[in-house]
Amino acid sequence: MLWVLTLYLPALELAGGRTVAGLELLRQAWQGVRFGVIAWFANPLFVLAVAMAAVRRFGAATICSAAAAIAAATSLTAHATAVSAGAPVPEFGFAVGFYLWFGIKLSLFTSCLAAFICRRGGLGGRSGAAAGHAGIDRPGRPP
Repeated sequence: MLWVLTLYLPALELAGGRTVAGLELLRQAWQGVRFGVIAWFANPLFVLAVAMAAVRRFGAATICSAAAAIAAATSLTAHATAVSAGAPVPEFGFAVGFYLWFGIKLSLFTSCLAAFICRRGGLGGRSGAAAGHAGIDRPGRPP
């Protein structure tokens, strides 16, 4: 799973060239909650969404994956949020692991939403055979 790979890739670049791997962020970033940084919650929400999708609960998976993507998006303002709350946070930039991590959240949401829509019969509700027709012309019947 790509998410596991993000744990070993550099996620942040600090001043001086030091990088922080995703695993270190997973272990430490939960502490940001007391400063208003909620991005860490994207991880358990992601795992919950994957579990819901695995048991074909696509509605729940869509909700959890949307929440994971929103929580992940708050990473983009995490530095400003933490500093304004008084946290001693060094300047940092995002690295490849972060972008992959964020992209995975968006991809899971898109996949779960598509599965949910397809499972419900498409964008127009029930369609095709579920609505009583196969969508093809039959001889002797008007189209």
